[in-house]
Amino acid sequence: MPDLIAISPSTLIRAITVSAPSHIVRVRGEVTRFTPYYAKGSNEIACIYGDLADAEGKVSFKLKPSPDLKGAGQHIEITGSVRTAFIKDISGYNVRVDGELVQEYQVDKRPIVLLNGNNPERPRISLHSYLLNNQINQLFLITTETGLKDFLSGAQPAHIEQDIRHAIVKVSSKVEIFSCLESLKERTDITGLGIIRGGMSDLRLWDDAEVVQRFIDTGLPYYSAIGHSDKLLLIDKYSMESFPVPFAFGQAVGENLRRIQSSEALSDENASLQRRVDTHEVYSQKLKKWVWRLSGVLIASTALLFLIIYYLYKHPVLK
Repeated sequence: MPDLIAISPSTLIRAITVSAPSHIVRVRGEVTRFTPYYAKGSNEIACIYGDLADAEGKVSFKLKPSPDLKGAGQHIEITGSVRTAFIKDISGYNVRVDGELVQEYQVDKRPIVLLNGNNPERPRISLHSYLLNNQINQLFLITTETGLKDFLSGAQPAHIEQDIRHAIVKVSSKVEIFSCLESLKERTDITGLGIIRGGMSDLRLWDDAEVVQRFIDTGLPYYSAIGHSDKLLLIDKYSMESFPVPFAFGQAVGENLRRIQSSEALSDENASLQRRVDTHEVYSQKLKKWVWRLSGVLIASTALLFLIIYYLYKHPVLK
């Protein structure tokens, strides 16, 4: 083996040269970042910066202003020249297309894979209904590390980090996912599942009928947050409720927990008020009884006094 000088990973990455296409390119995808730039001292948009993504990666863009550019979530085609730049300390390159909008396009939302149809109808359980009838620590998250961080960020300020149960898995590995589901079979304390994918990993697994069937076979309601997808995935189609990104799933959990806690606090307050009303009613009834009794005694005493006076009037005492 030749005597080589050891270099750092970042030095190796800097030594790699990326050759960008020299011609104009045309790219399509979903807008995941949209930032208008205004020239100094002007109210007019000078250009629009953003990101265009598909299931496995993203590129940045700098586009001319257009009334047809609406914002994040839009599916567009753009054309322009390509620029690349090394991203320091991130081990990669930023690819940017400088150009203009070609057109907007619509995405087919039908799943590309269907199950065999032998599954019984399952009643839909909304996330709110689930959290209303179960504790947060009964929801088990199957997630990536990035996905869990995004989920917890969205759930703030609901302090659920210490209560949430989860398993970090490689979401492109059937083996890891199936192993995780197998380990949950005997867990009677788990009543629901959350499936979270963060980042830009491969989506094909979540359109796999075998994978979806395994989740259905658990008999547990599950909720999905498979981010950055251009279409409705099979895992989303059969989930009780699906969310576009892990952050949105976390937000929904946090908001529902706060609503439930607020409702429970109000119920407790109403119950306390009702107890006080009931106590007041009991004392009120007792007081009424005593008033009636005292009234009877007073009436009897008055009548006796009247009889004595009348008797003395009719039979004066002899001097």
